[in-house]
Amino acid sequence: MKFLENHILFPKRFGIMPYFWTFALIALSSQPLFGSNGVDWILFLLLIIFLKLYRDGYEINRLLPIQIVGQLIITTYLVYKYSLGTLFIFTAWEIGSLPFKNKQFYKYTIIYLIFSILCIAGNIMVNFKSYGVYGIIITALFAIGSPFAARSLGNSYRKMYRLKQNNKRLETIIKQNERERIGEIASLIRTLC
Repeated sequence: MKFLENHILFPKRFGIMPYFWTFALIALSSQPLFGSNGVDWILFLLLIIFLKLYRDGYEINRLLPIQIVGQLIITTYLVYKYSLGTLFIFTAWEIGSLPFKNKQFYKYTIIYLIFSILCIAGNIMVNFKSYGVYGIIITALFAIGSPFAARSLGNSYRKMYRLKQNNKRLETIIKQNERERIGEIASLIRTLC
């Protein structure tokens, strides 16, 4: 069980959201992965590495820069080879979900934006007709807005969690005070009787 928690499962505090994204990754990559020529083993291997980097990137650790840049490099390759540009959103939401201080958040967001915008711009230049004007606008908005949207949502979850913790603590204090008050009243009644 410890192996699963340390290497496979996502940290519990993130709830089911990382599993939703993992399912979306499988759905997005299923067509190129199981194409007409059979299983694309290079894509399969890169997706496994991406998933491991993605999973491990949900914890702030000393390898986090390597994990995030590794995701971005793999995604860049997958954009040009398989048109899987939506993988950038995975890294964006991961960056936004982590409890970074502002300086760290902006550092990782800038790295993400450099990779994603250059990659998307290059892909648009090559495949302009398939994107169209609206496709370009939507892609750019998602690429730029995703880390900020994820950060906002993550901050809301963290505030809600802290509020729940404070409420539990206050309930415990109130219960303890009530017990003490009842004990004092009982003691007073015993002395009077």
